[in-house]
Amino acid sequence: MMIPHALFMTQVLRKWSISGAENLETKVVRQFRMPKMTLVVTAHRTPHLAEALESVRAQTTKDFDLVLVADISSGERVTPIFEKFAASYRSTEAVLIELHAGSSGVTRNAGFNATKTEWVAYLDGDDVLSPIALETMIRIAERNVADVLSSGLWYILESGNSLEIPSSLTYLPEEHLYRVDPESWGHSPFLFQFSAIKKVVWERYPYYAGGPGGDDLDFVLHHLLDSRFRKVARALYGLRRTPDGASQRSRSRNLVCTCPCSLRYQRDYYTQFLSDIELDQFENFHGDSRVIYD
Repeated sequence: MMIPHALFMTQVLRKWSISGAENLETKVVRQFRMPKMTLVVTAHRTPHLAEALESVRAQTTKDFDLVLVADISSGERVTPIFEKFAASYRSTEAVLIELHAGSSGVTRNAGFNATKTEWVAYLDGDDVLSPIALETMIRIAERNVADVLSSGLWYILESGNSLEIPSSLTYLPEEHLYRVDPESWGHSPFLFQFSAIKKVVWERYPYYAGGPGGDDLDFVLHHLLDSRFRKVARALYGLRRTPDGASQRSRSRNLVCTCPCSLRYQRDYYTQFLSDIELDQFENFHGDSRVIYD
């Protein structure tokens, strides 16, 4: 399913191409060899964006396209940070999209829509990647064993320290994830970061764009059942734990989360969704074939 063009009427699109005689040959070669994957980086705030982009610069492979999406609805000067990075980044092309989104789902869909590669990976502007993140995902994507990949992660605490999460490395979903809202009850799915997905899969079911919050889980719940899923047993993503996040507030206060995904639990949306799916797929989630020790 393609995103309606009307969603992108206010966006500004800019491109940076490599320059200089030494790099010109690389540009010509890349015209005939499309990279396997595009990394989409989105941001609506500035405090940790430079750190996120430096983790992109530190990747052990440069064989990927890059799409930067600035949601300027917050009023923070996200675009200049993206521009400075794109002007110095050694890639064939970096694409910057600037738009008034007000929703992470809209922002992510704009970035995914702008990609041209078979696979798309995603980085939030608050978080960071392991230096081997893209190299690892691209190597596994080339095996054609999955449509959706998800790695393990570590937490970046408010103090700036890192906290390893060993259980995230091999976590695989249970059916009860569709029965009990993890946003309200403190269940940590460990599925969203670091994720890579085939673009055709995203086109069938994009991120929820109707409001703030819930789009990550809603996105993943559908694609786990609709696509070939593999868990990569490496910590490739540093997830920043922000105490002011919607789900964190709901857990700490023991309140029912009102994000769109949680409302779908309350309205038995996923009960109906499950009735249309072959539930025996869950039996395969916990076999060795679903976890890749790369």
